[in-house]
Amino acid sequence: QSLYDVVILAYGCQAADKRLNIPGEDTLEGVLSAREFVAWYNGHPEFQHIGPIVERCLWKKKSNTTNDDDITETSISPARVVVIGQGNVALDVARVLAKGKPGLIDTDTPTSVLNVLTGGVSHVSVVGRRGHVQGAFTIKELRELTKLDKEGHNVSFVVRKEELEMGMTDASMEELKGSGGRPKSRIDKLLQDNAVEEDAQSTDAEKSVEIRFLLNPTQLAPHESNLSKVGHVLCERTRLEGDPGKQIPVGTGEMEELPADLVLVSIGYRGMPLEGM
Repeated sequence: QSLYDVVILAYGCQAADKRLNIPGEDTLEGVLSAREFVAWYNGHPEFQHIGPIVERCLWKKKSNTTNDDDITETSISPARVVVIGQGNVALDVARVLAKGKPGLIDTDTPTSVLNVLTGGVSHVSVVGRRGHVQGAFTIKELRELTKLDKEGHNVSFVVRKEELEMGMTDASMEELKGSGGRPKSRIDKLLQDNAVEEDAQSTDAEKSVEIRFLLNPTQLAPHESNLSKVGHVLCERTRLEGDPGKQIPVGTGEMEELPADLVLVSIGYRGMPLEGM
């Protein structure tokens, strides 16, 4: 102890995902943590069992009416994926799902993963309880999503103008003006430049990534045709209350149901204690 002032314990957060604590989280197939999903697509040998789960969710008709021979490396999965959380990991997961095999073929992504993702997923929603000013993502990861269509990945980026406006409370505007507001102001401008009216969404792209704000997941509901699998995410619309830097989402009672064949929870990790420490 006389030799050191600080000891940093950097041994990871495996098996310590933060939880939503909502119905359906533990009982439905197709609900995974982003940590598990990322470990799988990075080729971690202890997470190979995630592949068959993802495959069943993305290609739910693969073993029924769809002939496996009809699925090629450019086939787009009809599945809808909901990513809960709005940090950089959540945005990275959405980007990987949208790009699929054609967009990842030049990376070191394992072939087994590419063969499951094929041409990418038709629709990914990235959902957060608070507004865009409070988002935990950085502009680099956000910009990569906005450029997917221009880079030829056939993916539109969707953000709703109405949700940006709802999040711009007086406190949010103060946060943008504050001493640490410059990065957030750049994010605000990028989102505003890409925002569209809800009833004006139209694109020629076959795939989309939509970032949703002020929606709090309250329940994961089963699919109508298979009660053991996730089918919907029930969300409550929220509004922001509180002082700058301390705003919290408060439920409004307005509900929205998001279709979901796969749900990835990306709300952070908890450190696990070391025995004897």
